[in-house]
Amino acid sequence: GTLAASPDEQPVIGRARPDRAALLDFTARGGRVLVLEQGAYPKGLFDLELAEHRSTMTFPLGSHHPALADVDPEDLKFWRGDHMVTPAEPVRPIEGGCSAIVVSGSQAGLDYAPLLERPIGSGTMVHSQLKLVEKFQSEPAAARILANLIAYLAEFGPRQRKTGVIGSESYRKYLGSLGLRFDDPTGGASHDLAGYRLLAVRDEIPEGLAGGLRQFVERGGNLLVHRPSPESFARLSKTLDLDLTIQPYTGPVSLSEEEHALSGAIAREDLYWLGRHAGIAWAETPRADRMTDGLFGMALEGREFGTHEVEDWKREGAIVEARAPGITFATVGSAAGEVEFPAPGRYLFGIVARGTPADGVWPQCRVAIDGRQVGVVGVESEQWQTVTCFGRVEQGRHELSVAFINDGGSAAKSEDRNLYVDKVLVARDEASSTFFLTNPAAVAVVPRGKGNVVLDLIRWDTEEQNSRKAARYACSLLTALGGDFTPRPGVAIECETMMPQPGMPHFQKRGGQVSLACSGYIEGPIRVAAAGRYTVEILASGTKAQEVYPEVELRIDGTPAGRVQLKSDGWSTFSLELELAEGEHRLAIAFVNDMQRDGEDRNLMLDRVVFYRHG
Repeated sequence: GTLAASPDEQPVIGRARPDRAALLDFTARGGRVLVLEQGAYPKGLFDLELAEHRSTMTFPLGSHHPALADVDPEDLKFWRGDHMVTPAEPVRPIEGGCSAIVVSGSQAGLDYAPLLERPIGSGTMVHSQLKLVEKFQSEPAAARILANLIAYLAEFGPRQRKTGVIGSESYRKYLGSLGLRFDDPTGGASHDLAGYRLLAVRDEIPEGLAGGLRQFVERGGNLLVHRPSPESFARLSKTLDLDLTIQPYTGPVSLSEEEHALSGAIAREDLYWLGRHAGIAWAETPRADRMTDGLFGMALEGREFGTHEVEDWKREGAIVEARAPGITFATVGSAAGEVEFPAPGRYLFGIVARGTPADGVWPQCRVAIDGRQVGVVGVESEQWQTVTCFGRVEQGRHELSVAFINDGGSAAKSEDRNLYVDKVLVARDEASSTFFLTNPAAVAVVPRGKGNVVLDLIRWDTEEQNSRKAARYACSLLTALGGDFTPRPGVAIECETMMPQPGMPHFQKRGGQVSLACSGYIEGPIRVAAAGRYTVEILASGTKAQEVYPEVELRIDGTPAGRVQLKSDGWSTFSLELELAEGEHRLAIAFVNDMQRDGEDRNLMLDRVVFYRHG
């Protein structure tokens, strides 16, 4: 059933709810909880807050989830009657264990999850803000989803989620900030992995542990190898019999179009990272170009492959010329030829190429079949080399093309970025069961027995410009792999509910956030139920001037309690710790370093402030 209670007039910080403790204990011991649509959640009961965001159109993210069995994407739009699908929606979390099943969007992107699942201990909690009860009799999709959820939870069995992490102190601290609960499996003398569901590695694997990795995965464990060094990857490849290589690459990656259970857990926009904006405000912001430590490739040795010389291929581009031994791309352009593919399946493409860099950036070559991208490779050598990518191709004759996509130069340094392609090698990839979660291939999923080895080259643990998207990607991946997350009883205060400093000019509320275009503050009352130490997380973004981003000061009763310095114009969470006394207080968040100079304007945007009590 549902649990309903009247929400408090204002959030109370540090209050412990007995019903929350009982609910979490029930779930952690294997219980199943279904929270149906509410006008507002009781404060402090869940680790989610409902936003005043209603939707007539929602979209499936976890299409593989049993809740959406026999539900088409169009079934999640314009429900009968008033067309509304939801009354209010949780903001898609940027921390904690969470699997979004249905999402909806706003100006901020796919920022809401009206249907999501939160694994807790051995059990699970499903939150549905879809109007399943209200429209049970009028909307067939509502009745179907509710029946699916009840059947799913009735059959749900307790699940093991014990997690181990091997990595540096900073890496462990980052995972802890996401709410991941873990221990270090190298701490004991036995190096026993029995009982673990997930092992995440961002460091060298001790020899005593490496020998048991294959057995751990084959029994059903999941191994996440994040950003391995070349030496560590070489050793791991021998242990796990991996038929992969790591190739250099400095461009963006996107979620693969091919379907996999893990890809259904990740929102496409969480990998749509943006680079630095340049030029006029309405100019297009480029994609981030340093998302990964490289890309995965496959060796052609030992495979039968066809060789396709490119000199006679159809060429397009300003300066794209046939020059022995192949084609010279002095500007962006492409070359395409017809290739016969004898059977449907995945094919391996080897590009024999070399390049010249400019401003430290090497050429990139896009490979496409009939205009559809199958991969991108970086050509980071002035000597001839073979770089590989892969993609699925249907049987028959298709147009295979290679394109130079990032021309550039530096007159000051006398540098010119060019690409030279000699030939293209094509081989069938019949035996491999590896799935690539992204295109280009920065994340590989290798099944072994009952478990999976996930190899991830994405820099989500150190990303600043797109830290919110990176955190959501990391949490989604870790949750899907069986990571154990600790519920965090936080109290969120939405900044649009706070009052601006009297007389402060250029203050705006827009899209659920507030904008401060000059120095000043917003403030509001808070009540602290229990004195103690708290972590405060401020979700903010800003624009820079003179290479400096906004500085934010948090004040309690007019007294400064700490400052945070923004580092990019992307939305990011900034933390500080402070002591709070019990009772009524005034909370203020101040913008303290406004500047407008030489056409640059330093501004601050604020979304919310969340208080977490220690212990």
